[in-house]
Amino acid sequence: MAEKIEVAAKGIDRPITIYNARGIGGKYNLFLPGSAVTLAPLPQAIPLQFTLLEGKHIGDAVCTGSLVTLSAKDGEVRSEHPVEPWSDIKIQLLNSNGEELPGNLYAKVMGPISEGSHGFTVHFTSVPPEVAAFFERLLATCAPEYRA
Repeated sequence: MAEKIEVAAKGIDRPITIYNARGIGGKYNLFLPGSAVTLAPLPQAIPLQFTLLEGKHIGDAVCTGSLVTLSAKDGEVRSEHPVEPWSDIKIQLLNSNGEELPGNLYAKVMGPISEGSHGFTVHFTSVPPEVAAFFERLLATCAPEYRA
């Protein structure tokens, strides 16, 4: 069965249904391989700030949260600030003193973490080299079996 979600699209008055079709049965019986993402829990959450992107512009509201799980291309953000799926955000990672780490991440919000939890999953759409190197070092220590 295909997954489906309702989304609001620019220029369309009512929500539209989007399906994530993974295959076709019957005489064809063809299916795409699963693309399960394995996220490594971080030993310590990484504080962050994020802003919603509105078209090509960065929104005014700065929200806070923390990165709690990670892979090279995905992560989970805990935050009290709800964000709609398919929203684009700009993320600034912070150190434990609240100072900005070099490089900005851009991500697409994929959906909520889970029922009863405050936060959302993200897919990174732009990772600068210094952040990619930081993630690789972090993943090597918290998930040695992880391969980028």
